[in-house]
Amino acid sequence: GTTWMQEILTLLFSRGDAVPAKTIPNWERAPWLEQIYFRDAVRDAAARRLITTHLPARVLAPALQQSKAKVIYVARNPKDVAVSFYHFHRLAKFLPDPGSFDAFLTRFLEGTVHYGSWFDHVKGWLGQRHLLDMLYVTYEELHQDLCGTARRLSAFLGCPVAPETLAALEQHCSFAAMRDNAMANYSLIPREIMDH
Repeated sequence: GTTWMQEILTLLFSRGDAVPAKTIPNWERAPWLEQIYFRDAVRDAAARRLITTHLPARVLAPALQQSKAKVIYVARNPKDVAVSFYHFHRLAKFLPDPGSFDAFLTRFLEGTVHYGSWFDHVKGWLGQRHLLDMLYVTYEELHQDLCGTARRLSAFLGCPVAPETLAALEQHCSFAAMRDNAMANYSLIPREIMDH
């Protein structure tokens, strides 16, 4: 859901122009807060910028409450998260070997995987929804009604969306298009980091 949201927001901010999404890696368009390159990436960024993170609310919420930031939280069914995160662990060489899926699922349910408990993460951010300028979106909503969700995002961000933008967004943000886009499919990441 995170990569999908990065692509959707790129298309909304570029008014449907897919060139940035096809020429700039998503980690440069929407840098990860928890990565070492983050400070340099945002130093020269425009006033309106995208920042990506998986950090829990307890870490970020106090600072966000004092800011003008808009927060978009993407949640996904925990069963699907467990499966997806298991496969990500198998690809990402910077994460521990997940072992069998059954063993990984036990750790996921116990909250002893990277980033901790999925349940605490979702509860933490939901607990902030009245304290922050926040939009809660589910992966399932994106899948069921991409254009409708894009319109909600557009309204939340104060970023008008034209029908042509939605058409471009729908085309570029399809699973097939994203799978084939090297700027979003992580194929540019060196094999010593990600075994894709």
